[in-house]
This record gives sequence, structure tokens and C-alpha cells, in this order.
Amino acid sequence: MITRTAQLLMLMLLLPAVSAAGPGFGPKPDGGGFLVTDFITSYPMGPSGGISRKLDLSTELGMLFPLNGECSLGPAFNYGAWLNGGWHSRWGLSARGRRILNENLSLDLSAGLIIGDSPFPDGFAGFTTGASLVMDHWLSLCTRVDITEGFGGETETVVRIGLGLGQVPGLAATGAASAAGAIAYWKNQMD
Repeated sequence: MITRTAQLLMLMLLLPAVSAAGPGFGPKPDGGGFLVTDFITSYPMGPSGGISRKLDLSTELGMLFPLNGECSLGPAFNYGAWLNGGWHSRWGLSARGRRILNENLSLDLSAGLIIGDSPFPDGFAGFTTGASLVMDHWLSLCTRVDITEGFGGETETVVRIGLGLGQVPGLAATGAASAAGAIAYWKNQMD
């Protein structure tokens, strides 16, 4: 219950930033902020301490504000779910930066905190960092590293590599995944 309340609060905190900056994806000619709406499907690669993930779905929603013509920086809310004998979830906040490399390519870097993790719903869970090579503001190659506290006080590190959708496709995939998750949760509660 605490995690769901915190997630709603974080989304509500993003709404004033979105309304102040106005809608839009990608840098604006007037230098205003723009939305980040990524949906990422990834798979764990290499050694992972402790947990075994089979599939990871995540979304990142935020605002980037231009610092100059090539760099932008801003906050982002991230939420993810992974399959490991059932669906588990995590959520957090991060700082995200974008460096435009050319007309069709940019590099995004992020670092932040995993504030809630389904095995540990009552407190700080760990750190996350990521890098994405973004093509035309809507398709990206992504890598993320999550470092969390595991059972027994051990540290677990998960490295994920995947593909991301941004802008309208990312927002649509986020909405569809949220609806599917809500329906699955509701159905599970009925059983």
C-alpha cells in the first residue's frame, strides 16, 4: 500500500512540470522543456548476483530542460517489472541527461535511486544507472545496471540490455502495459 501511494505521489509531482513546460517530445526551438516517455524491454546479461530474471519491462517518464543547444538535463520517474517465478516490481527517481550527437542520434545517461522494490516494500532498495543510444528520439539501444540489497544483506547486481521506444510509441506501450498490469492485479485479487 505504501509503495502504490508513493508511486501515485511521484506521478502527481511530474504533472506540474509537464503542464508548465507544455506538451511535446524532443527539444523545442524556443528552448522549453520536453517529455521523456520511454518503454524498455530488456534481458539480463552476464552474471547477476542472487536473483534470476527472465524478462524486464520498464518505463521512464520525465522532463528534460535544455542547458544549451546540445545538452538537456532533468528528473525522471522510473518503474519496472520483471519475471522471476512471478512478476516483481521496483520504482525510483533519477537524474537524466541527453547529449545530442547529430540530427538523428543522441546519448542519454541516467543515475538514480531505487526507492521501492517488491521484495522490500518498506524502504530504500538500491541504485540504478543507465545509458541509451537514442535514434530519432523514439528508438533506443539501452543498458542498465541495478544494484540492490538482497535477502540476508547481500548486494545483488543486475545488468540489463534491451530496446526502448520513446515519444508516442513509448507512452502508448507504457499505457498498455499499465492497463495489462492493472487487469492482472485485479484478476489475481478476485481469485
